[in-house]
Amino acid sequence: MGYGMDQIDNRFRIAGAGKAAATRALIEAQIAAFGPAATLESVLQDDGWDLDVNPETGDITGVFFCGQKYYDQEKTLAIIAPFVADGSYIDLIGEDFERWRWVFRGGVLYEHSGRWIPCEPGEAVVAPSGERSVS
Repeated sequence: MGYGMDQIDNRFRIAGAGKAAATRALIEAQIAAFGPAATLESVLQDDGWDLDVNPETGDITGVFFCGQKYYDQEKTLAIIAPFVADGSYIDLIGEDFERWRWVFRGGVLYEHSGRWIPCEPGEAVVAPSGERSVS
């Protein structure tokens, strides 16, 4: 069992130079049971994320949730938050129309949450319910 979630949008960046340190942080936190040859891409893919990587710079320029269920992905994201560009975010919606955004600011992961409220056909609003630090 689990909680279904879908990604709506993202603006996400990790500079190519920070990928090795982010990978080490995940391995040291025992989030990833990968050896020294692990890449950030392989660790995040194992956690349900697909990545856009700039082939010229190695920068991660987008992240897409391709898993089917939520199972504490924010723990992984909180560990790599110091390496994620300020202002990066990932928008998600849950199976119960709960909506949240994970925002990276100052090396910390924050969660903004709200509820998706259907209005007229084709319209909807999000009623905010607050912000909390995930890190």
